[in-house]
Amino acid sequence: MLSLDQIHLFITVVETGSFSACARKLGKAQSAISQGIANLELDLNVTLFDRSTRIPSLTSDGKRLLPQARAILMQAAEFESAVVAVNKAEEPLIRVAVDSALSYPRLWSTLKRFSDTFPNTELELLECASPDIHELLQNERLDIGLVFSDVALKSALKIYLIGYVPFVAVCDPQHPLALASDLDLSDLLLHREVVMRSQSQQVLQLLPPMSPKTWWADSFYQMRELIAAGVGWGYLPQPIAAEGLGNNELHTIDLALDYKTWAAPADLVVTKSRTSGPAMQWLVAELKNLLDQ
Repeated sequence: MLSLDQIHLFITVVETGSFSACARKLGKAQSAISQGIANLELDLNVTLFDRSTRIPSLTSDGKRLLPQARAILMQAAEFESAVVAVNKAEEPLIRVAVDSALSYPRLWSTLKRFSDTFPNTELELLECASPDIHELLQNERLDIGLVFSDVALKSALKIYLIGYVPFVAVCDPQHPLALASDLDLSDLLLHREVVMRSQSQQVLQLLPPMSPKTWWADSFYQMRELIAAGVGWGYLPQPIAAEGLGNNELHTIDLALDYKTWAAPADLVVTKSRTSGPAMQWLVAELKNLLDQ
């Protein structure tokens, strides 16, 4: 009968590139690896590797079966994770990071209900720029992230689109850009732009700098204060810009290219490697509704 160990052996040979490299990685004799693959091929009645050259290579059948083998191991890992969750009532700790622009009031009320529902589960909450959160997630140093979308995120993460955040171009009311209308990109290039950039020196893919003259901040709230002080212009999430627009500390730039409000997609991102117990499942389900009206 086909076993998970056989499938793991098959994939390890492919990933290491040879029987000898696989043997070194697994701490086994090369003959044991060769025999293990031969037994698997016998069980399957399929030749997985072409041995006509010094280094075995996948046959067409082997290439066809490789994605299925990987899927089986992934399903087995998910099954084991589910078993752990069944036998463990609550997770001891959940690590969450939030982009400052997504710190909506509903987040705090959700976390209060989480505290009441799972009083024995600790929660670690960080506030970072989205690119830094993406990196922490991919390095498995977080369980949940609330971020602006990044198309380069790896498949080891579960990604849920939770909504869109409107952005508005703003400046100080006394700024030259506030005194003109129907501006285009060439007008913006003449003035310093304040841009969000993470501590790892990454900007949001959806908000690259436009002007050759820039100042940087790792928080939209810092950006708001710099723009209100007259340092330059920039794009801010509408909820963060709202207070400054309301008390005349900020002015909406009249841009021809923004004839409709531009909105950035926001994601709830969860690491697949983390066991999804009841506390995690509850929190993920609630945070999916964070941006709902």
